[in-house]
Amino acid sequence: MSFKEQLIHLRNTNGLSQEDLAEKLNVTRQSVSKWEVGETMPDTDKLIKISEIFNVSTDFLLKNIDNVSNSKSKISVALSKEVNETIENINKMSKSKRYIIGLIFIGIIFIIIIFLINIVK
Repeated sequence: MSFKEQLIHLRNTNGLSQEDLAEKLNVTRQSVSKWEVGETMPDTDKLIKISEIFNVSTDFLLKNIDNVSNSKSKISVALSKEVNETIENINKMSKSKRYIIGLIFIGIIFIIIIFLINIVK
């Protein structure tokens, strides 16, 4: 796949509009549109930022890749999407709910530590 095809695929897979991606990259929607039709290419800083947003390598964005790498990337994109959705859901929660969830996680970590200490003894 070419860069423009990779960008369209990743953006759509992650449920982002051109406007959403443009906002994350601090560029105009028209810039994203030009990248996707192949009129222009983003500069190096933007390529790196795109790779970070979609959790893929710059090689993945710029080069044709084999099916094995493509499968790994699809898994990575799917996981990235799930993580982003989870973070968004947490951010939508009220402060008290986030506090309670935080306490639950701390409790779970504490129980795991005690369990591991007992195993080591």
